[in-house]
Parts: sequence; C-alpha cells; structure tokens
Amino acid sequence: MLLLMLATIAQGAITRPVTDDGQPTKIYVVGAILDVDKINSEEQNFTLNFYAVFRWTDPSLAHS
Repeated sequence: MLLLMLATIAQGAITRPVTDDGQPTKIYVVGAILDVDKINSEEQNFTLNFYAVFRWTDPSLAHS
C-alpha cells in the first residue's frame, strides 16, 4: 500500500478533494501513545509506539 501511495505521489496524481462549498477538506485525527519503550536522558531521545487514525470524506471516491 505504501509503495502504491509513493508511486502515485511521484506521478503527481494527487489532488486535494474539493468540497461542495469550496472549503478545505476536514480531516479528523485520533492518536494515542501505546507504549514508551526506551528513554535515553543522556542523548535526550525516546522510542515509543503509537496509534493514529485519519478520517475524511472524498466525494470523488463515491460509487456512481
């Protein structure tokens, strides 16, 4: 899936979905930290696992 998305981006085929009223597309984002695996205070970095969901409506993808 990621390779397909990267190939589409490389071809310049991505356009912003246009809403009926011309406003920007609303994207709803939900995220949560699942686990902090490692904290290194000497190097001031950390490793964590997180969960993210992105949701939006694109009318151009509707079935006709």
